[in-house]
Amino acid sequence: MILLAFLLVPPAKASEDMCADRSIAAGAVRTPQDAKTLTQCAYEFVQEVGFEEAHRAFNEEERWKSGPTYVFVSEVTPVSDQARIFVFPPDPSLEGLPFPWQIDSFGNDFFKELHRLLTSFDEGWNYYSFINPATGGVEPKVSYVKSIDWMGTPAAIGVGVYRRDLPGTCRSEEVNAAVLDSDPSEARLQEFVRCAAMELDSRGYFASVSLANDLRWRRGSIYLFGLDTYGYTLFSGSPADSWVGSELSPSDIGGFEGRNVLGVADAFGETFLYYAKRNPSTGQWQRKVTFVKRITSFGVSVLIGAGYYLDEGVPPVPGVPAEDLAFTVDFHRGPQGFIAGFADYPPTDAEIYELTSDYRRLPPPLESQSALFISGVNRSDDLFMFFKGPIDGLLPGARYEVAVGVEIATDTPAGCFGVGGAPGESVWVKAGVTAVEPLVVPDGSYLRMNIDVGNQSRGGSQAVVLGDIANSRSCEQASRWERKSFQGRTTPTPISVAPDGRAWLLFGADSGFESRTSIYFTRASVTFTPI
Repeated sequence: MILLAFLLVPPAKASEDMCADRSIAAGAVRTPQDAKTLTQCAYEFVQEVGFEEAHRAFNEEERWKSGPTYVFVSEVTPVSDQARIFVFPPDPSLEGLPFPWQIDSFGNDFFKELHRLLTSFDEGWNYYSFINPATGGVEPKVSYVKSIDWMGTPAAIGVGVYRRDLPGTCRSEEVNAAVLDSDPSEARLQEFVRCAAMELDSRGYFASVSLANDLRWRRGSIYLFGLDTYGYTLFSGSPADSWVGSELSPSDIGGFEGRNVLGVADAFGETFLYYAKRNPSTGQWQRKVTFVKRITSFGVSVLIGAGYYLDEGVPPVPGVPAEDLAFTVDFHRGPQGFIAGFADYPPTDAEIYELTSDYRRLPPPLESQSALFISGVNRSDDLFMFFKGPIDGLLPGARYEVAVGVEIATDTPAGCFGVGGAPGESVWVKAGVTAVEPLVVPDGSYLRMNIDVGNQSRGGSQAVVLGDIANSRSCEQASRWERKSFQGRTTPTPISVAPDGRAWLLFGADSGFESRTSIYFTRASVTFTPI
């Protein structure tokens, strides 16, 4: 037997419907919502007829048991190996005895987790694997459980289903972040995520930009995120940590204490998760209810989710950010909204500069991943090639010191001679963060940057020199592609965040080598330190 007790809904957002509002029998249970309704009916039935009659009815009457659907009552105790099952229609001989338990493949102790959650929340969803009495096989099961005093003993009463079918409908005027933010509930959260999943399923990767940034999908502390099944962030609308780690990291402080919630979300297809997380709108730690749905979009499995916060936090002082913010962008997950640009050349001669940029696979012998590629032939002794992308969700008006770093892939060896300068040591990697969008603008017969990035080996007020593109190989050795990391360095000038909460991350190569330079940008990072 494999058991996984999991995550429960807090009482503030629990079902308030009475059984009379939507009565149902066990034989009619098809969906998790049906199971939730039958749980409420069973709870009320115990209050109405008492323990003895309820125990008999749960084991004998078709209203309460039918095939794989039945009412169960389990003891809630911190001593998991002594927890008893009080009502268990599939095998009444086990009733009153310590129930056999195991640590399941997700690392969960059923009764220990049930105790932890029901002492914090009165009712909610359980996700676990259990023997289906109709098939005899161990199958994923989702149950709704509710705290109950069973003859003086703390217990949980619940009903579950082994299969579910919860299609979502999607009308933008009814399903959006504003509606969810103003009146959060399980039902609205499910519909919100399902609508987003439909969008991602139909449009693929191109939908991720709008899902992360469009106002329909983000408002206040409501935002969508998309992960692969390994936990890497594919997109996120979080105003505080759009590119940091994973929303569902097992090591997240206040989160899951090492439990593999990604595995749960992947196995069950649709999952409620409950944990504590820092609310990006308040800067405070708050309890959070999240709903995650797994879809396959153009052959790629994606876990898409969103959540709402339960507790009122103390808002930060206006204009004063609560703490450092760190962002990391891994480009093997896609270009993530970054676009290329070129400066310090005459546009009338663009053809001879052979300017090229795209998103492509890294060359061997590097990992079979993709990155941002940029290339050009320096004909003017000064060619600046760069990428830029937005970082959203910063506190408007706040002032930050900024540290930036990047990782590149380069095949340029060290110690070589070249026209105008060395091909490695005379091509400098620069990065910066600005409050205004970096643009290429006309300056006489040339195109120049509208921000100060400096010139070649010299940094500017809005960009810092991180190093050069020479790799670890010498000029005498055969060319070979290598990764090269540049640790974060602080830019000369702090930034004041624009009213829209957006800043721009820029990184690129400033060439003094008068020939072709080609490099990949594999990763970029930026840390905002409040002043």
